[in-house]
Amino acid sequence: MEVLIAFSGTKALLVLANSKPDIILLDLMLPGLSGEELLPKIKNIPVIVISAKVDIDNKVELLLAGASDYMTKPFDTKELLARIAVQLRNPDISATNPILTFDNLILNTDCHIVTIEKKR
Repeated sequence: MEVLIAFSGTKALLVLANSKPDIILLDLMLPGLSGEELLPKIKNIPVIVISAKVDIDNKVELLLAGASDYMTKPFDTKELLARIAVQLRNPDISATNPILTFDNLILNTDCHIVTIEKKR
């Protein structure tokens, strides 16, 4: 598994033009093209919005606009990994590789086991 990072909405569009990630973690406060502007341009990829915005109307609007899930900052890493696992339950997505890694985090989407620094 590979993690792709885009530090702006415009860069995210370039990344999406050349690849199709299994899932997207989308911050709303991106320079250039904002997360709200970027979301409608993302097709057939689950998107978990991560934002400091706690307004319920904003959450509902983004979920109805195509976000698969919404997490409010600050959040616990275990919860984020669980929400990623839920999104990757889709057989079309998880058929590629059941092991997702990022830094010291390992998520096995087949058995839903999370390992952080070699600890379960």
